[in-house]
Amino acid sequence: VEHSVTKAFYDAGWRGINVEPLPAFHQEFLQQRPRDINLAVAAGSTDGSLTLYDIPLVNGWASPDPDVAEAHRAEGFEVSELTVPVRTLAGICAEHVRADIHFLKVDVEGYEAEVLRGMDFARFRPWIVVVEASAGQLEDEMRLALSHAGVAPPRIESVRRLGGVLPSVEEIVAAVEAGVDDMEVAS
Repeated sequence: VEHSVTKAFYDAGWRGINVEPLPAFHQEFLQQRPRDINLAVAAGSTDGSLTLYDIPLVNGWASPDPDVAEAHRAEGFEVSELTVPVRTLAGICAEHVRADIHFLKVDVEGYEAEVLRGMDFARFRPWIVVVEASAGQLEDEMRLALSHAGVAPPRIESVRRLGGVLPSVEEIVAAVEAGVDDMEVAS
C-alpha cells in the first residue's frame, strides 16, 4: 500500500492488523497483505461510527477531525464525507491478538489522541508505540493521551526526524534489542 510505514515489516515476514476505513485502500490491503488481518473500520475511543473526511486527490489526508477537513477545504481541496464504523484498539486486540505486539503505529491525521484513548495498555503492551503528531499537535498531547491510557515512559522515548531518511527495519530492531532510550534520525 502506498506510503506504508509498516510494509517493510510485512516484507520481512512480520504479520499485523491493518485498520483502514476507506474502501479503496482497504481493498489494497486485502490484495497486498493477505497474511495480515485487514479491517474496514476506523479506530477511536469508543465503538460506534464517525464521519470520515477524505481528500480524494491526496492519499493519506483522510481524517475524522472536522477542523482538519475545514483546513483542507480552505486550501481549495475537495473534501468528501463518509460514515464509517469505529472500533476501539482494545476491542480489536481482544478479538485478534494472540501474542506480543511488537509495535503499534497510529497515524490518523489529527485524531491520534482519540485513538490512543481506546487502547487498553494494561492488557496489551506494545514494545514500541509510534504516533504521528500532525500540524498543531504537541508532543505533550500525545504523552498525556498515552499517560491516561496507562503507559509509563516508553522504552524508545522519541524519534526525531531531522532529515529525509528514516531508520531501516534492522536499525529499529537493533535499537529495541539494545534498549535505546532515544533515537535520532538524520539524513
